[in-house]
Amino acid sequence: VFHPFFSTLKELLNPKLMSAIQFSDPMVLLEIEKNREKLSTYTEDLDSLEFSKQENDSKTSTLQRKLKNIEADIAVLVERKNGVLKDLNDLKVTGNLLNARARDLSESIKDLESMIYKLENQPIEKSSKTTRRGAFLRRMDHVLPWPELKKLVEPNFTSTKSSSDPNEIEQMLRIYFLQQWFNLSNIALEETLYDSMSMRDFVGAHSKSQQLPDHEAIDQFRKMLEVTKLDKMLQVKMQTYLKQNGLLLSGGSIIDASVTSMPKPVQPKPEELKGKPVAPVKKNKYSFMDYLATYGEPKKLITEIVTEFHGLVVEKKETRHYLFNANIDNIISDQIHFVSYVFPKERITQSNPIVQTAPKAMRVAISTFDEIANMLSFLLIDYFRFERKSSPTAAAHIIELVEETRCQIEDTNQTVWKPIELKADLLENFFSMQGFISRSVSEQEVALVGGLDFPINVIIDRTTRNLVLKATCKANDWASLGDLEVIKDTLNEGVKALNFEVAVIDLKPVLVTEYYLPYNRGVPNRMLYKVCKSFATAIAAGLALDEANLMVKPST
Repeated sequence: VFHPFFSTLKELLNPKLMSAIQFSDPMVLLEIEKNREKLSTYTEDLDSLEFSKQENDSKTSTLQRKLKNIEADIAVLVERKNGVLKDLNDLKVTGNLLNARARDLSESIKDLESMIYKLENQPIEKSSKTTRRGAFLRRMDHVLPWPELKKLVEPNFTSTKSSSDPNEIEQMLRIYFLQQWFNLSNIALEETLYDSMSMRDFVGAHSKSQQLPDHEAIDQFRKMLEVTKLDKMLQVKMQTYLKQNGLLLSGGSIIDASVTSMPKPVQPKPEELKGKPVAPVKKNKYSFMDYLATYGEPKKLITEIVTEFHGLVVEKKETRHYLFNANIDNIISDQIHFVSYVFPKERITQSNPIVQTAPKAMRVAISTFDEIANMLSFLLIDYFRFERKSSPTAAAHIIELVEETRCQIEDTNQTVWKPIELKADLLENFFSMQGFISRSVSEQEVALVGGLDFPINVIIDRTTRNLVLKATCKANDWASLGDLEVIKDTLNEGVKALNFEVAVIDLKPVLVTEYYLPYNRGVPNRMLYKVCKSFATAIAAGLALDEANLMVKPST
């Protein structure tokens, strides 16, 4: 600030300039001397300020460098923070899933503890053998809508004895139906209820110490139903629900009472349907959908399983790439429509694990695949209550179709044939390309005579809209028709996926087996190739059970 002033003052007090001036006044000289002293002082101050300024500039540069370093550290910390937040969110999602599973397991534990308590405190010793009557009563217990029947009777229900048991109405209903089904008198029914364990279970009396209505109470309840006309309404309701479940009731005695499958209606003749015949339904001996039916409605159940499985896989960083491009709707659709194209699996064990069936280019690391397979197996056990010993086999069926859906996305060639495209020459060319020796038998049939463990035929059945895999097993000359009836049962017991039947061709007994592949939604040709190989291998394995050498074995 003072620099310009000091410069001017120096010039004014220059000694040469002063020497040229005539000083006549001592005061002026004194003033000049004072100013010189100030000039010296100011000069020193200026030098000090300049030094301070340099020092300040140096500190400023140092602080700016430190600020840049701090900003870089902050950027790293922000990145770390975002990573931690993401991991925390993933952990929260996993935690919620684990909490849900923990709740389900807790409920299962409570149910098991309750069941164990009941079994431990049940004095009646039950036989491991299921009687015909017991099977009948369990079936009826499952089929009939007891809450609805109870509501029907409740407004008119009166009891001669006071009881606080809320289940009394339903118990009396069950006793009434027992009397009708087994044609028992009141006294005979009372005695049978104490003698028959299956009847006591049916009416809810699981302990011998539990009292049941006597013959007078049974008679009074029956008369009440007759007076109010509820007996006829109950009979109508019962028959209606049985028919809805495809069942009929035949009874008259304890021995003969049974629930039997309702006979199929007689198919009308083609001419009666004006050229539109009704095709008979053909089903395989073993179906994965039938297996799912033991746990719930198959299509709904497989939808829920695939949805939960998809969520588990894509949620985890290490496995999400497995289903990266797979649309969940396509996965569910393929599971429902192409389930028959997965040939029934043998039981999956440590020595027979789940394996990848996708082409090599689409396969994931073995450790990743094993983790995915375990995810599905434990999901079936923990969430859907599948049996522990059978869940890996069920998982193998599901994963094979998941693999097919994944591969279809990456395929450049057509991998699902439309129904209208199916012709013998298409099948012949396809199987020839796969290394089989094949030939067209007709416009709807191809014979695969080489390249498989057993020769088979593939038939396009337009009537039932099935691809039929058919094999004819010839017998040796010394085998009789009776011998084949015996060996048929052996093969059917040994090969769970196939149903062998005895037939006569060219006056010689043979065994015939078929496997049906619906094609109304198309044919996944890669899976067709696999199921043909599995079908032929299963036949060869079945014939290996023929220790009496009745059948002609496939040539090696």
